[in-house]
Amino acid sequence: YITKNRKDYLQMFISGAGGGIFIAAMALIKINITGLGLSPLNQTVLVCLNYGIGFMIIHMMHFTVATKQPAMTASKFASVLQQEGQGGAKPDTLASLLIQVSRSQFIAIMGNVSVALLLSFALGVVYLNFTDTPVVTDTKSAYLLYELTPLASLAVLHAAIAGVWLFVSGLAAGFFDNRAALLCLGERLKYHPLLKKIMPFSIREKLGNYLDENYGALAGNFIFGVLLGATSYIGYMLNLPLGIRHVAFSSANFGYAVSANTPGYHELLLYIFYIVLIASLNLWVRFILALNVALRSRNLKLTSFSKIMKAFAWEVRKKPLSLFFPPETEDNENDQ
Repeated sequence: YITKNRKDYLQMFISGAGGGIFIAAMALIKINITGLGLSPLNQTVLVCLNYGIGFMIIHMMHFTVATKQPAMTASKFASVLQQEGQGGAKPDTLASLLIQVSRSQFIAIMGNVSVALLLSFALGVVYLNFTDTPVVTDTKSAYLLYELTPLASLAVLHAAIAGVWLFVSGLAAGFFDNRAALLCLGERLKYHPLLKKIMPFSIREKLGNYLDENYGALAGNFIFGVLLGATSYIGYMLNLPLGIRHVAFSSANFGYAVSANTPGYHELLLYIFYIVLIASLNLWVRFILALNVALRSRNLKLTSFSKIMKAFAWEVRKKPLSLFFPPETEDNENDQ
């Protein structure tokens, strides 16, 4: 989750790009589901399954959803703080870690967003050229663009809600990982009486080892999908304007919308700014919540935040490109 050299950086981009391919497909499936005219409950169930199963497949294919990173990076941040000693962490050390985290998050988001946006736009254009029918109607296109507006559509609130659900899904993943360890899930599956009758030991062993390592991640991804899909229905039941805005899906929706009805140059830049704003809220809400839990779990307090930010600003001024691009090797960065 944290890149330290160009090789890691490239791998993170490729991983994010793979996730972007699936997100473009999931966004298109969701658009089609909402166009079926189903009852709110049936529509919600299908959307939840679309998101939940899609996120699980992304994980199983070893791809990345960029907004899943903050929980891991927050834990790493707290771990470094603990290693340095209670309240005694060097601001320079933590500032360097923040730079590594920032560029890792940047390239993962670039992989997700660029591929999801470009692929959805390309699919929309190809579909229009072959069928003379846009993949979304003009009305739907206008609505997808409207959903990106920060205040009119409450995108700011909905992006923050998505950040909270990201945090909750991280807690769920931790719970199921701990439960798998407590129950010795892998060993149980290897010697399960029913599985012994229908599977050879080699397959049972691979299944047990896989779930030992991925049970929590799979559960967390599915729960995150359900939370995303059910939020609007909860708002409908409570008569509240609830919803979610996730940067990757917002990018894919934007691609489908502009493939059908391309706005002007200035409008395009404005909508891209809206996507950046959604990304910032997704990431920072989750990072702050996850960092708070990580610090409390270690009985730590972040007492030198202003010094850390000053050190961070100083490092950025000295090497501004380091915020977005890594050195050739980890040793080069340590030397610098």
